[in-house]
Amino acid sequence: RGLGAWMGDLFDDFDVASTAPAPAALPSFYSDDEDNGGAETPDSGGAGDALSPRSPQRSSAVAAAYEEVPMFELQPCGLALRQVTQVVVCNNVLVAALANNCVARVNLSSVRSASDFEEIEIHPKFTRRTGGQPHQHFASALHETLLPQQDRIHKVFMDPIGAHVIIAMSNEENYYLNIGSKKPKPMSKLKGILINSVGWDLQNVDPRSTREILIGSYGRIYSTFVDAAREQIVKPVFAIGNDSLLITGLHWERFSDTTNKFFVIATTFSRFYQFIGGPTLEQLFVQYSPDCSFQDIPQGKLQNSELAFFNKYQSSSQCFAWLTGPGICHGKLVYGSDKKTGGKVAPETGILPYPRKEDDTTGLPPVGLALTEFHYLIVYSQKLQCISNLTDEVVFEKEISEKCGRVLGIMQDPLQGTFWVYCEFAVFEVAVHMEDRDVWKLKIQQCDWDMAVEYCKGDKEKMDAVWTARAELYFSEDKLKLAAQFFAKTRAPFEEIALRFIDKGNSRCLTEYLVKKLDTLPAEQMMQRTTLCTWITELYLQELNNLGSGDIYESVHEEFTAYLSECKDSLDKATTYALTSDLGRVDDMLFYANLIHDHEREITFHIQRQDYHAVKDVLASLDQSYENLFYKFSPVLMQHLPVETVDCWLQAKFSLQPQRLFPALIRYDVTKNPPGNDQNQAIRYLRHCVEGLKSTDVAVHNYLLSLYAQLLDDTDLLQFIESAEASFDPKYALRLCTKLGRRRACVLLYSAMGLYEEAVELALALGDNYDMATRNADKPDDEQLRKRLWLRVARHYVEQHPGDAGAVLEFLRLRQCELLKIEDILPFLSADKLGPDFKTQLCTSLDAYNKQISELDGTMKESTESAALMSKDIASLRTRFGMIQASKCCESCKLPCATRPFYFFPCQHVMHSDCLTTHMKSVLTEVQNKRVRDLRGQLAILKKAGSAPGTSAEQARQQKITEAENELDELVAGECPLCGDSMIKLIGVPLVIPDEPDLMKIRPFH
Repeated sequence: RGLGAWMGDLFDDFDVASTAPAPAALPSFYSDDEDNGGAETPDSGGAGDALSPRSPQRSSAVAAAYEEVPMFELQPCGLALRQVTQVVVCNNVLVAALANNCVARVNLSSVRSASDFEEIEIHPKFTRRTGGQPHQHFASALHETLLPQQDRIHKVFMDPIGAHVIIAMSNEENYYLNIGSKKPKPMSKLKGILINSVGWDLQNVDPRSTREILIGSYGRIYSTFVDAAREQIVKPVFAIGNDSLLITGLHWERFSDTTNKFFVIATTFSRFYQFIGGPTLEQLFVQYSPDCSFQDIPQGKLQNSELAFFNKYQSSSQCFAWLTGPGICHGKLVYGSDKKTGGKVAPETGILPYPRKEDDTTGLPPVGLALTEFHYLIVYSQKLQCISNLTDEVVFEKEISEKCGRVLGIMQDPLQGTFWVYCEFAVFEVAVHMEDRDVWKLKIQQCDWDMAVEYCKGDKEKMDAVWTARAELYFSEDKLKLAAQFFAKTRAPFEEIALRFIDKGNSRCLTEYLVKKLDTLPAEQMMQRTTLCTWITELYLQELNNLGSGDIYESVHEEFTAYLSECKDSLDKATTYALTSDLGRVDDMLFYANLIHDHEREITFHIQRQDYHAVKDVLASLDQSYENLFYKFSPVLMQHLPVETVDCWLQAKFSLQPQRLFPALIRYDVTKNPPGNDQNQAIRYLRHCVEGLKSTDVAVHNYLLSLYAQLLDDTDLLQFIESAEASFDPKYALRLCTKLGRRRACVLLYSAMGLYEEAVELALALGDNYDMATRNADKPDDEQLRKRLWLRVARHYVEQHPGDAGAVLEFLRLRQCELLKIEDILPFLSADKLGPDFKTQLCTSLDAYNKQISELDGTMKESTESAALMSKDIASLRTRFGMIQASKCCESCKLPCATRPFYFFPCQHVMHSDCLTTHMKSVLTEVQNKRVRDLRGQLAILKKAGSAPGTSAEQARQQKITEAENELDELVAGECPLCGDSMIKLIGVPLVIPDEPDLMKIRPFH
């Protein structure tokens, strides 16, 4: 808090005013004969008190080893306060009641000097005025005539956030001082009430309002509030039935699990009250009568009763301590929704007698009490004493010099967790350093192991000591399983602990120890883990063999399988197989093999035992990463369980490669099928590949075709050849079918290969199977070939039915053959075998030929007449002309057309020849544009090369010019470029092409 810089000068000058002369230095507050840790007194010119935070000795000790720092230290506050009567500290705000009926207020977090505090006058009528200097030395102040007893400050109370202060005067006048004010305000509603205790709202964080508070006085408890926005209301809420008893302690809180339920604890010098209820404090007290139950403890010599509470991390209070005559009354607070009116939040209390030395004959009780998590801090008139609430022993005691005056009390800052001892002439802070440092040792002694571990705070050495002590206790009590669990957590020598369990002859607990020890080994120590796992495995296997069967066996075996599942990666595969095999644990070996995914060993073992169903089950459970095992073991499985094997293939979790299963299919024997199942399993699987998986692999299709070809019935073979899914090699299929004598299949194969003549010949060779022959005769696209094939079929039919010309005609009619005529089959028939029906058909055919000849003659005449008319039209076009005006302009360049050669179209459009050529470049193709350039070049050359008129060379040149001009005219001026087909084709071309320069802006019409 920045106080260390002022601690060396703390007692050099007690005058607050900067203009006052410096008085003589006050002697040390510590007696000359007491142990000050080698510190020099302020008047000896030393460097400062060894208890100071800035002491070099202390700083180095903290840096070297914090454990060596005393648990409790008494450090001077560093403020030059006048004679103090009471001190309260909340939220780092210190308020002290002074003997001159003023209060001193200071923010400890911003103090800069010993006099850096504000002194506030309560009321002028209470302030003691003296002549001369306004502020006198403390030592002389002791002998001044003080104010009357009834005009003194009785007590000062401050809320936990340090914003609200209540000052109670002995004459029963009370004042309120806010953190933002320097002038106390009288509390008129409370005039006539001696405030001796206040119960603040611990959840209030509003600096402008106290919200509801409880006030304790003689025999009564009042409810009130202080708020700038509302008028204060004071209500008496409870009377204890004896107005002579002073309420010395008052505390209330909300239950942690609800906001409308409260508990209140009130004390007098000898009574302890507990109240529970709600939903308001006022209604809480309505449920209790003045003669309600309370705990009565004799007051004895006690002159000051204190009530203290402890809460951790500003949560609900956990325990309390009450200063009584016989000792410290203490207990834990128990919350819960089951607490009802009349119940107790502190159901169990105890009394710790005050520690007394043998030479202490006074028997004076303490004057103040504060509570930490593990200690009671009590102060006597001249000393501070700290008592462990775990062992009830004094762990720290410090005498305070009489020069500091009488010790008046001890105060706790509830928010900051600091403690302050105040005397008549000095204020000390009790610095608490790691008070829980030894709690773990005490918890070990109490066998509270969980709390011992908690207070080790992650310190590995301390935790090791806790676990060791716990394990040794269990081992001594023959609780070997528990001992094994905790020995495994310690750093005790592994061999030593293992031998101790071996000596006990309990392999089960040894196994437990090894398993737990394994959990502590990091994954990097692979060799140690493997060795330990191997030993554990051997112990488990031996124990299982010894048990044989039963519930215990099942439990241990379940534990063993769980261990294998967890530690499979740390075991050596070969060693584990050897152990399980040597000890006859076949099932455990298979379980381990399955754990490490050594499925090949599983399958090999089942094959050796001829358990092919187990092999099938293992294969069915595999995923694609073990695809090779399917191909490796399927041949063996197919020999013994063909149907189940194919089922396994079809139900596999991934798609198998059919070619790699060919060895298994080759070994298939249909006689191995179950009784009543004669389906070929090889065909079944390959058909699934072709039809179900849509395989196009030629090898798969060839193999399926070969299996079909070996069947007695060729129906499936023919269907497969004709199916659209088939993608076999036709040459291989033809060789195979020829070899096996499957001639109908050969016909289909010839036809599929386009060998229709061979197909027809082979179909005719089958006998009367003319359907296949005629189907193949109709397949060629070549009409001559089709006619030739039909003639071959017809000839074969005639040869098979000689002398029956009518049957031949009926055969051709039924086959709907339109290629063959009567005259085509006449050469195959004998004239003496022609019947009247055949002659009638022949006459009909001749009449049809005459009719066709007449129709062709008429068509030829019409064509001749059309040609003559076209010649006449062409001749007339050569002499066609048109009339144009002399001012007619070119449609492209807008210049008069008579200035250079031009084209005149029937639609009356006129365009210069060069303009037309340029325009047509975008319409003609690249080839046509090249031809136009060539023709224009030829014309230029031909027109320059002149010859003698009338010569044959000149005639040839003129002929070439005419031909070139005609071709050029046909290309360029074949139609009008503005209204012909070329213009219609340009309708899809945009008006403005993005890639061309923006030569023309489209402007709107006005």
